[in-house]
Amino acid sequence: MTTLAKNPGNTLGRKYTLGEAPCKGEGCGKITRSKHMTKADHPNTVVRMGRGLCNRCYEAVMAAERATLTELKYPLLQCTVDGCDAVTRSPKDNAALAPGTRRRVSHGRCSECYKTSHAQVPAEAFAKAQSELEAFLAARQKRQEAAARRQQMAQRFGLAS
Repeated sequence: MTTLAKNPGNTLGRKYTLGEAPCKGEGCGKITRSKHMTKADHPNTVVRMGRGLCNRCYEAVMAAERATLTELKYPLLQCTVDGCDAVTRSPKDNAALAPGTRRRVSHGRCSECYKTSHAQVPAEAFAKAQSELEAFLAARQKRQEAAARRQQMAQRFGLAS
């Protein structure tokens, strides 16, 4: 295991850990590897996340930190859909810190506007998908019938095992 500076000109003093290292979580003990390494080259290891932790420990630490926050980390913004007056919060912020807001999803839309925009499928897209599905099911039915006929003929001539 080698510990080298990622960038020799790095003046911040951050270190980049190469190779395998144990997780720094309390009582974890999993062996972690850099995200630049493959699982094939380092079997029985997991990818190292921030703070030298495995994913499970990192998520637990981050969840605990988010639960103790007393103020929002990200700003409240208006939903970007015309006609929607909802105020949105970041999905990473605690909902209890911003009562009456909706979760901000994609392109600044609130969760409700996002759901309604994805619930409506254009008629031509629906018709195309339906025709493709019907063609697939018909072809599958033909394959099943052909396989059943082959099996029946094999049994008739005593070739089936």
